[in-house]
Amino acid sequence: MVKEALVIVIKNDIHSRKKAHELCYGFLRERYPHLHNKFVQGAYKRALAMYRSYRKLLNKWKRLPEKKKKRLSPPSPPKVEDNRVIELHVDTYKLERRHSFLVLTISGGSGVYLRFLVMEYDYAKRELEGAKLGNSRILIDGNCIYLLLTIRRDVEVNEHRNKLFIDINEDSVDCLLVNYDRREPQRLKT
Repeated sequence: MVKEALVIVIKNDIHSRKKAHELCYGFLRERYPHLHNKFVQGAYKRALAMYRSYRKLLNKWKRLPEKKKKRLSPPSPPKVEDNRVIELHVDTYKLERRHSFLVLTISGGSGVYLRFLVMEYDYAKRELEGAKLGNSRILIDGNCIYLLLTIRRDVEVNEHRNKLFIDINEDSVDCLLVNYDRREPQRLKT
């Protein structure tokens, strides 16, 4: 699906998620009606992210001085073979303990489920206890497969005078530190 979405994104020079949805979603749903719709959305979002990254590198290459440009070749368009990540929307999977085993169940759509035994380490056991799961990922690295979980938990917040504000955007992370001892805000580089 990612490969087909990538062809559509590159061919139409798509830059926005809205346009990617308009051109890819219907096509992919028709081709893969048996898969969960979150995988379809994940496919075109991944293709768009790959294309944006390529465009960013290409623009950076274009701004190089001519001498450097001659020595460096332009970046290659993205390929699906380089994609080693599977996005798991919180609605498409569940993680549960069965007896003493941790089992990952992924919905493939149309009543099809994939189940995996998960090897966990002590730190993960402690962190998972009482936590809520969010959108997560599976990373494939050679012969190893890693489950990268996003967890949410309630924590007790202590009140501090100084503040750190973090703004997470699609293409940047901006931080502002308000340090009352220095009496001036500081913008942190991202």
